[in-house]
Amino acid sequence: MVRAVSCVLLALFVSGCAALSPRKSAPPQSSPVDLSATDQYAPTPFQMVAEASGNVITFAITNHSSREYAVSPYHFALIVQGTRRVVPYSPEVATVDVPSRLGPGETIMGRAIFNEFPAPEGHKLVFKPGNEATFAVISSSFNPLRTVPKSSSSAQSGKTKLSNVRR
Repeated sequence: MVRAVSCVLLALFVSGCAALSPRKSAPPQSSPVDLSATDQYAPTPFQMVAEASGNVITFAITNHSSREYAVSPYHFALIVQGTRRVVPYSPEVATVDVPSRLGPGETIMGRAIFNEFPAPEGHKLVFKPGNEATFAVISSSFNPLRTVPKSSSSAQSGKTKLSNVRR
């Protein structure tokens, strides 16, 4: 009995090793890659910036192509910072207010709120109206220089004093 089991195991081992051994075949035909072809890796036709104030993301998208694009809230998603998690737009998870079209050379502005993310800074807002896409890392709209009150002397000199800024 032991001898039969040993023979079966040996047969399985040998057949497994045979499957792992390299097979001889003709070398693959390689053709040189033309690295000068600029259309091989075409840049995205869009440029996007996004900033958040609270849970509201304000964004601007510029179309650098000669094509007009239809725009819909369904063209937006959020990529969670430090992960590969993508949160696509749906009426249950987000509100996106955006114009319905983006013409050649135009810039549109819009707002988005992703309900699950009360502080979206650092996440990525994605715009993908077809096969072309772009994204922007969401920055904070807080700028401490905007909150520093001008003193009478700084108003006269045109400079803002930074002594009141907390570091």
